Amino acid sequence: MFKVFRNLKIITQLIISFSLVILLVTVIFYINTSRTFNKHFEEMAAEKIRDVKSDFHNLQARDTDILSSTLEVIIQDPAIKEIYLKKDREKLYDYTSPLFENLKNKYHITHWYFILPDGFVFLRVHNKDIYGDEITRFTFQEAENTQKASSGLELGKTAFALRVVMPYFYKDQLIGYVELGEEIGHFLSILKGETGDEFSIVADKEFLNKDDWSSARQVAGLRNNWDDLEKHLVISSTAELKPASKCFTDDNFEKVEKGKTLFGQIQAKEKTFICGGFGFNDAKGQHVGAVLSAIDLSAELTLIKKANTDIAFSAKILFIIVLLLSLAISRFISGPIKNLTQITKIIAKGDLSKRVKVESKNEIGEMADSFNKMLENLQKEITERVKAEEGLKILAQELESKIEELGRMNKIMTGRELKVIELKKEIEELKKKSGGA
Repeated sequence: MFKVFRNLKIITQLIISFSLVILLVTVIFYINTSRTFNKHFEEMAAEKIRDVKSDFHNLQARDTDILSSTLEVIIQDPAIKEIYLKKDREKLYDYTSPLFENLKNKYHITHWYFILPDGFVFLRVHNKDIYGDEITRFTFQEAENTQKASSGLELGKTAFALRVVMPYFYKDQLIGYVELGEEIGHFLSILKGETGDEFSIVADKEFLNKDDWSSARQVAGLRNNWDDLEKHLVISSTAELKPASKCFTDDNFEKVEKGKTLFGQIQAKEKTFICGGFGFNDAKGQHVGAVLSAIDLSAELTLIKKANTDIAFSAKILFIIVLLLSLAISRFISGPIKNLTQITKIIAKGDLSKRVKVESKNEIGEMADSFNKMLENLQKEITERVKAEEGLKILAQELESKIEELGRMNKIMTGRELKVIELKKEIEELKKKSGGA
């Protein structure tokens, strides 16, 4: 691969290199931005859970104060105390039931007990036909042991109830106990009204009785949901239908027990829910229940998706701009190199008159200028060499001419010498002939 890349033209190499770098930077930027948004998304969900938990405990504290204040008024009411001391159950019920209905409608109070000093129920104002059973709940035992007001959440046969129990005195003598309580299911409606999210209260089945639960649901005209979950039971919920109810599971309850507050997303058409929750303890301090929630973050997710889309679009525009810029830079760099290549091809054919255009003072401009100077020096050297060769040719021609002339003279001189020799021979012969004569 590298060998193929190395054999490509420089402009192609530059474009590929620029494109890869730009693409890498764009992808890293997009991924980091997406992670930031997702982290922000989870932080929003976690913050909502914290707010809901805080609101839940605030509701508990508020209603505890309401129950306590109401109970203070009740135990100070002389008419109620007088009827109670007479142990007239029917008269006590007739007198207190209108007040109970008012408290029920106004403050969601669902339980009102008159308990004898020995811990047995004298009257349930909310259910007058059941009495004489012994109360063994922790809040009552604490009030009995301390002779002071006791309060807290407790899981009954069919619901979680917030209870306040106070000792009942007449002339400093204990005559019994009075208890007010409210089922906390209405907390969920308040939370939903404030947030628009869905909630459920879930309890561990080991603290409940299947038959009691089935009977209570039948009386209330509700579906028996005991078998919906294996280990836990949805006591009350604002979302009976899917998809939000998918957040209310055994696994999520167990995650709450492990300290987790977020459990993942559930997608349903145009809705996106984040599952979350928090646990709470009863008056004893034992973990028996949890508030599980399906937080609707569809609007926030839509904004995040839009932001991601805008970022992706901006990244594409940036990629195109930088790509075009890289093409311009590549051409700016490769132009002089291409010009230099063309000039070298012309020079290879013997034409030294061409020059590289120098349009910049950078490294490429300096290289082109050096190349031009090299060409000038080479051309001068060749010109001088040509002149020297031409001078040598002229000198050679002159020498050749001189040699020819010397040759001719040599021939002439040689001819004369031969003639002189012949004359000398002729004179000698003549002399011989003359002497002999």
